[in-house]
Amino acid sequence: MEERHWLNWNKMAQNKELENVVLGALSHHAIEQDAGFKLMSEGDVELVKKIIKPLSKVMVDEPHKVRIHFVSIIGYGYDFEGDSAKETYDRAVRYTKKVSGIPNFETFVSDGIVDDRFGWYITSLK
Repeated sequence: MEERHWLNWNKMAQNKELENVVLGALSHHAIEQDAGFKLMSEGDVELVKKIIKPLSKVMVDEPHKVRIHFVSIIGYGYDFEGDSAKETYDRAVRYTKKVSGIPNFETFVSDGIVDDRFGWYITSLK
């Protein structure tokens, strides 16, 4: 098993386009929910992406799926060009919405689809 030093948690994702979509979703959420991010960035999503990326941790990194943890929020992304990735995304969003609010489960925050190719959703840990 690969040992990681805490400073090296943030490896580069295999699918850079997908990573960018998820970082964008996390950045929009940060701007909307955190007054500090809103004031500091003046709504500039690209600036917030640059802040979030080194502070986040890529936990799942596959060519058609990525999961990025940032503090207590988690961004999931799916590239629909993968085998059944759209079905997997739809099922994951449905399930997450269903269990949202149950103790010890992630809470659904938001979701979206970009250019009919990338699906993303955000959850929070409370």
